[in-house]
Amino acid sequence: MGKMKLQLMLVLWPLLAVGFATVVAGGRSPEECRAKGFDADSLLCGTCPKLEEATSAEVGQECLECCHSPYRSVVLSATQVAFMRNNGLSDFVTNRKQKFARGVVEFEMSPQQQEQAKLILVPSSSDQEGGRAETVRITHWSANDIEDYIAQFFPRVA
Repeated sequence: MGKMKLQLMLVLWPLLAVGFATVVAGGRSPEECRAKGFDADSLLCGTCPKLEEATSAEVGQECLECCHSPYRSVVLSATQVAFMRNNGLSDFVTNRKQKFARGVVEFEMSPQQQEQAKLILVPSSSDQEGGRAETVRITHWSANDIEDYIAQFFPRVA
């Protein structure tokens, strides 16, 4: 019985961790954002770095305070073989994951036998596209590819 509980905890823990990790806007009200020229309902956080490049750091920060992501978090899932063979994935998990807010990017080792690596975007609400997660195969992606893809939905913090 104890072994079964431990196995269940090992399976459920990553799901629970992802379930409690949320990314929210910087705290400005929709009215404050409109006054700054941002539509908080449609402003995706991935556009803020581009806006900052085109304007200023101040405008980029204001954007981050008004933006949202359609996703709550990202789960990177890979078999042990895929993780060992894909230098981009192992580099991202080891050295670049911390560029995003804590709890945004999680990694889990998949028990499957077939070599695979995937990125799962977890919706921020259950009503978005039927509450389904979006899955992308990343078996041969570089660390830059993974980071840039995630940055479309979540701002880098470091």
